[in-house]
Amino acid sequence: SGDALFTGIPSDTYIVTPSLSGYSATPVNNNIVLNAGDSKTVQFTFTPNSASVSGKVSKVTISGSTVPLPGASVEAKRLSSGQTFRSQTDSSGNYTINNLPKDIFVLTAGKTGFVTNTEQVDLSGGNADNIDFTLEPKIVRLHGVVISANQDDIVGLQIDAVSNFG
Repeated sequence: SGDALFTGIPSDTYIVTPSLSGYSATPVNNNIVLNAGDSKTVQFTFTPNSASVSGKVSKVTISGSTVPLPGASVEAKRLSSGQTFRSQTDSSGNYTINNLPKDIFVLTAGKTGFVTNTEQVDLSGGNADNIDFTLEPKIVRLHGVVISANQDDIVGLQIDAVSNFG
C-alpha cells in the first residue's frame, strides 16, 4: 500500500487513478476535491497481477464450419471494479491476456460484422486456458426500391440484399 500527497494543485475536482505495471490498485480510482491551499492524501493498495486467460476465437462460415478469426478483440472486465484488459487475436485466432488480478471477469469477444459473445470466468485460483469463443456472423438486410431504370416495368421493384460477412 502507499499514500499519495497532493499539494499546490489548482482548485478543482480530480479523479486520481494509480498505475503500477504488473499490479492492480484498490480502489481503482478515487475522486478528490482540492481547494486553494489544500493538501490531500489518498491511499491505494496494490496487489500483484498473477492470473491470465487464453483461448481461441473462431467464426462460423456460410457452409457452417468454423475457422479461426484473426483480428477479433477480447476484453476481460473485472466484475468487482469494472477495470478492463484487452487483447486481439493473432492470425490463428489465438488470444492471451496476462497480468490479470485474481478475480472474476466477464470476457467479451467480438469483431465488426459478428455478434459478440460473452462468458464469465473465475480467475481467483489463477490461470484459465481454452476459453474459446465462436462468433456468428451478423445478418444485415438492405431494402430498396428501384426509382429509375431503362425499362418502365421494373420501376417500383423492391430489392432485398442479405449479407452475413462470413
